[in-house]
Parts: sequence; C-alpha cells; structure tokens
Amino acid sequence: MDAVNGTSGITTSNDNVTLTTGGNLAVNQAMDLASGAVSGGGTLVLDSDGTITQLAGGSVQAKSLELIGVGNIDLQPSAGNDVDTVAGVSSAGFIAYTDANDVTVGTVNASSGLSAVDPTGYDVFIKGTSVTLAKGLFGSPTTSPITITTRAGGTVTQTAGDNTDRIIGDRIALLGPGSFVLTEAQNDVNSIGLVNGVEPLGT
Repeated sequence: MDAVNGTSGITTSNDNVTLTTGGNLAVNQAMDLASGAVSGGGTLVLDSDGTITQLAGGSVQAKSLELIGVGNIDLQPSAGNDVDTVAGVSSAGFIAYTDANDVTVGTVNASSGLSAVDPTGYDVFIKGTSVTLAKGLFGSPTTSPITITTRAGGTVTQTAGDNTDRIIGDRIALLGPGSFVLTEAQNDVNSIGLVNGVEPLGT
C-alpha cells in the first residue's frame, strides 16, 4: 500500500473494506475502519494469493478482521493493531497476529477460527492482553507449534462450549502472567509448554 495523490492508508467511520491481491500484500499504512464509529467499526478482509506482511507504519483497526492467504500472514510487528474478532486461513504458511488489547478468535464471514500449516516455523501465533477462543486454532498435527501470548492481567479462555473452539496441533506454547483455562474436551496436542508469571518480551 502506497500513498496516492497525497492520501495514505484507509480511513472509514463504520464501513467494510476488502483488499484482494493476486500476489503478496504489504501493510505499510494505517487502515482504520473504526474512525469515530460508535459501534466499533467495520470488517476488514485481507485476501492474498501470496503472503500478507505488516511493515513499519502499518496498522489495522476494525471491528472484525478476516485473513486469507496462500503463504505466511504476519501481522504482529505493530502495537497499533486493534480488532475485536479475528479469523482466517493460510493454506501454505503461518498466521501471526498481535492485538493492542483483548482479542477474540471467532467467525468472520466464511472464516472460522485460525487455521494454518507451516512446517518450517510455527503454525498460529496469537497475542493480546486477553485472548478468547470462541472458535478454534488449527495447525499441523505433526510439525509446528501454536503459540498464545497474553500481557499483564490477561487470560486465555475457551467459550464456545462445543468442539468448534478446540485447539488442534502438534505442540502449544502458552506465555503470559495470567490464567489459561482451556477445558474443551476435544483439544488435541502432543505436548504443551507454559511460561506463567512473566511478561513476554516484545510487548
């Protein structure tokens, strides 16, 4: 995304925006779909036939965020990202999203939960002050880990009350100073790691 005639980024008060590319998508400007919106803003869809990468100067503010990519989807460098609900899928890469506040993994349009497979690194990385799993996290059952990170005072919970909020993957890492309540009976991971009581780096 580059400036056009002196205008940079995207700003709306409460509208839905879809960006679709036939190749890689770089987010290097602010995308604010909640500017002055009482109801919290619109839905932002980022749909790429390649990768989606957040660069310096890029940020996302919206009510809901749907991420669709063929390669890696990396929206974690910015402290300015702020959405209520995130969902998405990468067919051949990881998904990483960092939110400035609380965030819910849920349903946005046709996407439910976060689903990704990246045999070279991690499958899904989600970070917020608190993270609520209304829908699930789905990675490879044999290769890369799923990571959930919180900040001071934050918690991680599963809320759907059915198997739609389950966690499926090889390994899961839970990092943060708060509580992790993951009681869905159909959670299925091979191993789990927990770092509790320490504020994660990079907040």
